[in-house]
Amino acid sequence: MSATLHDPPDRTGPAALGSAGEIRRGWRALTAATVGIGTGVAVLPFYTNGLFIPELEAEFGWSRSQLSSLQLVGSTIIVLTAPLVGAVIDRYGVRIPSTLSLLALGAAYFLLAAGGPSFAGYLLVFALMFLLAAASTPVSFTRAVNERFDRARGLALGVALGGAGLVAFLVPQLLGARIAEDWRSGYQVLGGAVLIGAVLVLALMPRRHPRGRPSGCARPSRGSHRCCAPPCSPASRRPSSRSRSPWAGSRCTWSRCSATPAWPRRRPRRRPGSSGSR
Repeated sequence: MSATLHDPPDRTGPAALGSAGEIRRGWRALTAATVGIGTGVAVLPFYTNGLFIPELEAEFGWSRSQLSSLQLVGSTIIVLTAPLVGAVIDRYGVRIPSTLSLLALGAAYFLLAAGGPSFAGYLLVFALMFLLAAASTPVSFTRAVNERFDRARGLALGVALGGAGLVAFLVPQLLGARIAEDWRSGYQVLGGAVLIGAVLVLALMPRRHPRGRPSGCARPSRGSHRCCAPPCSPASRRPSSRSRSPWAGSRCTWSRCSATPAWPRRRPRRRPGSSGSR
């Protein structure tokens, strides 16, 4: 307990900036997350597919139950791929996987616009769209928000997820008449909007966020100590006068490099009556 009670507070993390400072520092990632969620595969298809059902039903003779089952297919794919997406984001970050997924989503919309009367082909394109665009879900973009906001995290998450509500309100109003007139051009407009969103995410989303590593600290080399905190001052290495605990001398190493603490070595106690040699 004394290993952490006597350490000075960390004034280099996100919490030291305050809510306004976090918003000013992370507005690029917040804007990219808002655009990415709004144009991602978990939002845009679910709020626009219903607009195409009457037109596809009238042109190709597909039943409403067939077209409505596409939502179930998409939801199932999103649920099944969510853990894999989380692992990919942990490994490669948010920027590249989400951008590639948005590009795949935009290309899929253009393929749907060129589709024919085969429902099997339409279903295949639809399933591949959800599969290849799985990294454009809120699983990816909320990770970027959580990394960069601490005190303003709730506000930032609300703004980012508000992109879904904005799409749900605006897109049917703007595209309803166009889809009723020419459903193929409606798919093309959606594809173009998603590609623009991919460009914005690529331009605004930071590459990686070195959370837990102070600014100016180089990435540790392979096999080296994982701690990248500045060295402890001599005063912080001295045992605390308030504590007689043998662990107090290691509080600097424990608090700054808790992943690999350096435990002090203690000499084994001799049992009463035992001799030094047998």
